[in-house]
Amino acid sequence: MELGIDWHHVFTVTQAEFESNFDAILEKICNGCSPALVLCDNHQNVVVFEWGDYWSRYGELLPPGERERIEAECLRLNNE
Repeated sequence: MELGIDWHHVFTVTQAEFESNFDAILEKICNGCSPALVLCDNHQNVVVFEWGDYWSRYGELLPPGERERIEAECLRLNNE
C-alpha cells in the first residue's frame, strides 16, 4: 500500500457535510475512500482513516501490543 497521501485526490468533505451525512460518509471511508479530509470551520482540519488503512500506514510507529490494547478498549466501550 502507498504510504504517501496525494492530497489532491483525497476524498474531501466540509464539516457541515460530515455532520449531516455522518453514517454515509463513514461507510464511504470504510469502503475504500480512506483517508478522507474533513475541512473544519475553524481551519483545524481532520483526516479520517479506515481502521485497517491507518494500521497499515502507521501501525509500526506504536509499540507491540498497542493495536490489541486499543481494540480491546474499543470493544469494552462499545459494550457499556
